[in-house]
Amino acid sequence: MIKKFYYSPQFERNLRKLNRDVRREVIEELNSFAENPQQSHLRIHSLKEKFSGWFSLTIASDLLVIFKFTKSDHSEILIHDVGGHEIYK
Repeated sequence: MIKKFYYSPQFERNLRKLNRDVRREVIEELNSFAENPQQSHLRIHSLKEKFSGWFSLTIASDLLVIFKFTKSDHSEILIHDVGGHEIYK
């Protein structure tokens, strides 16, 4: 179970750019992820190259969240960004 989220300024900026319904969906999925990080529909996977050590989860087909665990027990995460596949660049 994830107990604490930290949000980067980049994530907060890009979250505000999304429409209200999509923002709500992002928050709901992050809360669901916090309760059960093993949910297969989120398609969590590790990233490579520039984002080595980071992970991605899928909110919708072209809406992703980049994050990393900040504690070895995976109880805290830093959420880096939200958006389409362009956030990998």
